[in-house]
Amino acid sequence: TANTRIFSITTAGVKAVIQTGMPAASRWEFCEYRIAGVTNVLMFNSDGVPQSWDSAAAGTTPMVGPGVNCGICMVNNGRVWVAKGRSIYVTVDGKHDTWSAANPLPLDEDGSEGNIVKLVPLDRARALVFCERAIFLLQGTDPGAESGFPNLRIVRIDWTGAPAQRAFVKIGHAVYFLGSTNGKYRLYMTDGSDVLPLS
Repeated sequence: TANTRIFSITTAGVKAVIQTGMPAASRWEFCEYRIAGVTNVLMFNSDGVPQSWDSAAAGTTPMVGPGVNCGICMVNNGRVWVAKGRSIYVTVDGKHDTWSAANPLPLDEDGSEGNIVKLVPLDRARALVFCERAIFLLQGTDPGAESGFPNLRIVRIDWTGAPAQRAFVKIGHAVYFLGSTNGKYRLYMTDGSDVLPLS
């Protein structure tokens, strides 16, 4: 985005404006949702209505529901997951814009972990939830979201904080990130079981 507009750029370098009037101060995150041969680019921002683009239309489509004002997203196992504050919201199976009536899925903690900073899928059954002062493993990402998440567990695996949303790199099943413990910043790696300092 630039100057409150969203641009598309083709492989030939052709630029086009596909949406205007976006909030200028937002934190944006993008993910791709593929179904029935169509790729939808989902654009979530922290200060407004998320947008969906099917990679061909002249403009984007607003996405209503709990994704509004959510600047954190991931796609895993046929569902879209977004985070706002300390809560996670998920779509029904096979849909990128139909949200489960059982939302939200809260972190079952006392709040000392802080807000959610990043969602990172590891595989079809696991994802990582990075918070300002803790890391959680989300297990069973086919959650039965239509019936109150009976297949889902969220387990805290470490008290390392992850204060920077953009400071993440995923290689295979490992995630490398800038983390903070007791006010000290270091490079860390986790595969969902251990959290190891690398610097």
